[in-house]
Amino acid sequence: MNNTTNTFPKLFQQSNDTTAPYRENECLHELLEYQAKFFPNKEAICSKDQSLTYADIDISANAIANELLSKEISVEDYVIVFLERSLELIPSIFGVLKSGGVYVPIVSSTPRNRLKSIIDDTRAKVIITCSKLLDSLPSCNCNIILADNLLNNLKDYDLKKPAVDVNSSNLAYAIFTSGTSGKPKGVLIEHHSVFNRIGWMQNEYPIDANDVLIQKTPISFDVSIWELFWWTLVGAKLILLENGFEKDPHKIIDCINKNEVSAIHFVPSMFNTFVMCLHNMTPSNVSKIKSLKWLFCSGEELQSQPVSEFYQLCLKNNIATTVVNLYGPTEATVDVTYYTCPPELNSPIPIGKPIDNTEIYIVNDKNEILSDGEVGELVICGVNLARGYLNRTKLTNEKFISLRKPDGKVVKAYKSGDQAYYNQNGELIYKGRIDGQIKLRGNRIELSEIENTIISFKGIGECACILKDRKKESAHIIAFIITNEKINTEELSIFLSDTLPSYMIPSKYINTKQLPLSTNGKLDRDKLLNDYENSLNEQNELKSISYYERILQKIWGQLFSTPKVSPVVNFFELGGNSLLLVQTSLLIKKELNIDVDVIDLMQYPTIRSMAEFILSK
Repeated sequence: MNNTTNTFPKLFQQSNDTTAPYRENECLHELLEYQAKFFPNKEAICSKDQSLTYADIDISANAIANELLSKEISVEDYVIVFLERSLELIPSIFGVLKSGGVYVPIVSSTPRNRLKSIIDDTRAKVIITCSKLLDSLPSCNCNIILADNLLNNLKDYDLKKPAVDVNSSNLAYAIFTSGTSGKPKGVLIEHHSVFNRIGWMQNEYPIDANDVLIQKTPISFDVSIWELFWWTLVGAKLILLENGFEKDPHKIIDCINKNEVSAIHFVPSMFNTFVMCLHNMTPSNVSKIKSLKWLFCSGEELQSQPVSEFYQLCLKNNIATTVVNLYGPTEATVDVTYYTCPPELNSPIPIGKPIDNTEIYIVNDKNEILSDGEVGELVICGVNLARGYLNRTKLTNEKFISLRKPDGKVVKAYKSGDQAYYNQNGELIYKGRIDGQIKLRGNRIELSEIENTIISFKGIGECACILKDRKKESAHIIAFIITNEKINTEELSIFLSDTLPSYMIPSKYINTKQLPLSTNGKLDRDKLLNDYENSLNEQNELKSISYYERILQKIWGQLFSTPKVSPVVNFFELGGNSLLLVQTSLLIKKELNIDVDVIDLMQYPTIRSMAEFILSK
């Protein structure tokens, strides 16, 4: 849509009429305490074949809180929670909150250097972890609490509710996201902001004490926030999906069926794999998801085709699941807009309208509010906004600005860096980024962080990274480097893995003599991508020769949107990943009625080698 004079009413003002009451004076741990008081013996969380009641969690959280207080944790001190999904996770988080501390969630796969940077940035006094993860910690001066040992020996600890003066304006958590400087940045969120977010969700998509939620999102990803707290609003039950199962749609479907899960979240790329998996199932197996009321998607652009296919499957199998598209940055407590997808929808799918107590405006480069239909930067106002960034005053002032609203009132607003516009229904349509930030399978990444880390490797002068196949499951990062000497890419990847999480490490490195620049002298990433794709097409002219190669070429062409895939090119160089391995396995079963598992696909990563493997079966 062009920036033209608006010809329809200013619907954004109606969409921003979102004032609603919420529990603004309560703290998150009080939700747990309420349920433990009135429903102490109700099963609250399940992990594998073990479970805890609300009273169990509350008592365990008290023990952890008192242990933190003995380590001199004060209100708004940062506590690292370095745990996988387990029975120890929920009591540990609530224990931090009961102590007045700020929980900093870190996944176990985080590289040591990155974890050390976060420990230094937060000046954390304590790390809560478990025995099996001790060897993954970097050298530091923090006190260590082993949650598994503590919870197995509760009788040795103080189980009384701690007397700590915490209020709803205190910080609840700090989540670290990718930073342009080469170091992650911590986003600071207060208790009341989370209350507004989960309270809105409960009003719009209600659950009750009989419902079951599933926690499958990594705790360092902000979607985990509503998974971790929403259920406590109504005394529902939470299933902790077994670690590693979040990448396997069959395991997820079995978990939904076994536990009668009511609500679940997918990043769109995983949702696509989920739908493909359902397509290949018999009606009796598809009916395993009949308990699902709500299916939420966020973290990437949601495409209309898989949503339509999912609704068709639901209709055929008498399943009443509603798909909801959510949008929001970490700086605004997870999600700030929503769109309930109808069975018949158009493309692009809107990101919708603001949630309670939230206003969304579209501004120009002077931060002036634009009319409906005009494309500009999406800015967010309201109680969901973060306090700012930890130890980044300059960046906080750049991103959290004072905005003059149409009524003349000046309010705090967050500049998202996303482009959008309001359509004729007063719904927001996402148009992409205005900077180098990308989303890859739901993970937020600053390309400059990767580039700065690569440049620090000996022998590399310049570097530019691009995201190929942005809207597909095959999306992957490619690094173009300028160097005067031959670089061992395996050594470079190992070097990067000490600092960057695996999803930020490029799948391919390409030596180049120069990087294309735009007319204003800035890196032209679009030209870099176009030139690469043109060269890739030239390389893929090698013809397939066998029947199985032709079938596999068809499958790969479908997955990678590339009509001519060379039979000798590596699956992972094209952007292959764990989700696409699952999809490849499903498509081979569909086309050839042959079972090829993920391990086989990893062992034979070219069309030719896989065709030979299939022929030998």
